[in-house]
Amino acid sequence: MLKINPGRRLIHVDDFLAACIISGTGKSENHSGNGDCLLIDMAGGFFAASDASDRCPRASRIFLKRLCRSVRSDTLDHHVKPVYPHIQHAWNVQPYVQKTTFSSVSIQKKEKDLCLGVCHGGDSMVVVYEPENGRVIHRSRVDMNFAGRSKTPPGITWIPATPSCRVILATDGLNDILGIIENREPVPDMLRHPSCSHVIERLIGEALQIRFGNSPHDDIGLIVMYPLRLNPAPSPAILIGGTLASEEKRFGSGGVDDNWFELHSGNHAMNELNRAGVLVLE
Repeated sequence: MLKINPGRRLIHVDDFLAACIISGTGKSENHSGNGDCLLIDMAGGFFAASDASDRCPRASRIFLKRLCRSVRSDTLDHHVKPVYPHIQHAWNVQPYVQKTTFSSVSIQKKEKDLCLGVCHGGDSMVVVYEPENGRVIHRSRVDMNFAGRSKTPPGITWIPATPSCRVILATDGLNDILGIIENREPVPDMLRHPSCSHVIERLIGEALQIRFGNSPHDDIGLIVMYPLRLNPAPSPAILIGGTLASEEKRFGSGGVDDNWFELHSGNHAMNELNRAGVLVLE
């Protein structure tokens, strides 16, 4: 069951996934938008992170929304759905002034095996690893291939999913947190905790400590998930982030409900989700 806490911009799906958007230091005070945006589409087995600049923070949401609608319009079974043509379409029509990074993971069956289709461009990141021993199976590398700048999207790398592997999809703001954590404790200890929600909460706690220490950090968009635990039942897709300066100011002023909602919780929940920068796509 997918649940959202709009006051904390947190998403939780049983033992499968946890995700969050954390605004960078001084966003509401500096009248800046939040260009980090996440896409969670469990029905299609498709997940993505995108990071746009403060000059056009909505670019990430525009790109992921267009991509999500294209993917969800495909009537093929999700296990064999070719996602790359949809990525190409969204990439080709993204205007030059709407530059954004793009990192995605598609969970699909290829023959009898479950595989992860990783597509990555820019300075966001995809990390596939074994939480039990910290072994990294795949780690993306920073490049300059941005939607809205490059002519063609990056290709898809197919990675066999091991029974216990975990995936992290994140924008580059996570580096601000990990760099400081590394000075005090090994990163694998935190990332290897069996609970995705625990990993998210630890990272949020570290971000708060950085703020209290008067050190800046960038916006952070983060998805942590166990791909083999996906239940691809029919459900809406979720976009969170990619908010304008006015929306960040409204969210930063407080008053957004700090409670957990299921998507069918009624109009009050939908109003609170909108205030938190959450968009539900049927």
